[in-house]
Amino acid sequence: MHRTLVILNPTAGKGAAQDRVEPWLAGMRLAGLHWDLAVTTGPGHARELAAAARAERREVVVAAGGDGTANEVINGLMESGSGSEDRPALGLLPIGRGNDFAHGALAPHDPRDFAELLGRRRFSPLDIGVVEDTANPASRRHFGNGIGIGFDTLVGFTAARATMLHGALAYFWGALVRMAAFPKAPTLALTWDSGSMELSSIQVSIMNGRRMGGSFRMAPDADPGDGLLDLCAVRVRGRLHLFRMFLRFIEGTQGEDPGTVTARSARFSVKALEGGMPVHADGETVATDAKELLVELLPGALRFVGLPGASDR
Repeated sequence: MHRTLVILNPTAGKGAAQDRVEPWLAGMRLAGLHWDLAVTTGPGHARELAAAARAERREVVVAAGGDGTANEVINGLMESGSGSEDRPALGLLPIGRGNDFAHGALAPHDPRDFAELLGRRRFSPLDIGVVEDTANPASRRHFGNGIGIGFDTLVGFTAARATMLHGALAYFWGALVRMAAFPKAPTLALTWDSGSMELSSIQVSIMNGRRMGGSFRMAPDADPGDGLLDLCAVRVRGRLHLFRMFLRFIEGTQGEDPGTVTARSARFSVKALEGGMPVHADGETVATDAKELLVELLPGALRFVGLPGASDR
């Protein structure tokens, strides 16, 4: 048994993962590295494999897939030990559709760079978030990239049904469909370490990384190693304003809109005073109608195969 385990999700990238992973494995071979490969058989399998890695004395677990695969592996690793040194390190092969977490975590995007860092065992501390619907403790889930509350969660539901579209294009389609429907904004009470407020918001993002949906810069200045989460909440005045904000999120300029609220904190509470909240973590559904969420960051909870500046931001 080798100290490195590669967990491959063959359905990632709309089924293209088997082909996309080959350059990464070839780069590892050229670097003289050795690993075991485990291919997942369905939802939850990557989490099970990662959770068992510590008992198998693995040093590194590499998630080969997209954001969903990375999220499962993160959750498995977080279950496997009580601290970062007690858990296997995390590596990422970004071969899925959006690869937003890999982008925000500054993961190497070149197979040779990844192989070099893995071979040298160059690890960086990585913050990990955790979210829970207080009415359902079983909903508790760790996340690497971030959570979305409201509009982008609904967009994700729609994009997942667009089986003929891929990546950001599926997300664009989902956004257009949801903009036409224009869901009612719930009234929310937000609380964080240094403040609180009430507002009606169609979209709230709490980010550890920077991007969602392949192209949307929900928190353009976020740093997954600074010990803080970045919140962005949007007040929308109508469909036209929603469309303008849609474009702003692509540019990362939503903070220039007077209806945007931002905050940085290690903890957030989000309570629906009116209506409910559909919520996702790294694209994985947490709740469809939550009334209260607790969100917390765990600084340096994992070691990560990567260095600051390892990829373009």
